[in-house]
Amino acid sequence: MKRTNTNYQWQNGFLIDKNVSDRTSYIAIYANPNMTSAVVPTNVKILKAGLFQNNRNISSINLNNVQYIGSNCFANSSLQNVLGGANVKSAGENAFLATSWLNNQNGDFVVLGNILLGYNGNDEVVYIPDGITRICENCFKSNNIESIVLSDTHDYFPGLPAPPVLPPGLRRSRSRRFSLW
Repeated sequence: MKRTNTNYQWQNGFLIDKNVSDRTSYIAIYANPNMTSAVVPTNVKILKAGLFQNNRNISSINLNNVQYIGSNCFANSSLQNVLGGANVKSAGENAFLATSWLNNQNGDFVVLGNILLGYNGNDEVVYIPDGITRICENCFKSNNIESIVLSDTHDYFPGLPAPPVLPPGLRRSRSRRFSLW
């Protein structure tokens, strides 16, 4: 007798929770720990917190349509390569902590989708690139930062005059300028 589970399924090495209200936004709740290269199924929009945390096998992932990456999702893993990611709207705290992928990012800004994961620069005044909708926690590591400036062309939340979600330690001052507490 074949048993069919309508709430969960295995796909591409992921255990997927299909018991969600939006049938096109499934959640990856477990990943085969032996995968070295993973392709997230196109119907998965959420990667659960800690999904690949401390995984020493994973080296590459294709995020496809992922929109939300949980806290510590790849923390302390052997992740070296991230493909896709254009749809990412949010990444939890330390989602890529201590990964080769994050540590090897060149340039001042580490961006995935429309989120700012990290700032590697040393400027006193940081000008956030256009299109950023979220600034992740622990994004700014420099002790030199005195203020953070957003351009007038940013369109964070269509129809709303709100700034992006800011990490702890930042507050809004005047006209799209943010200062450390």
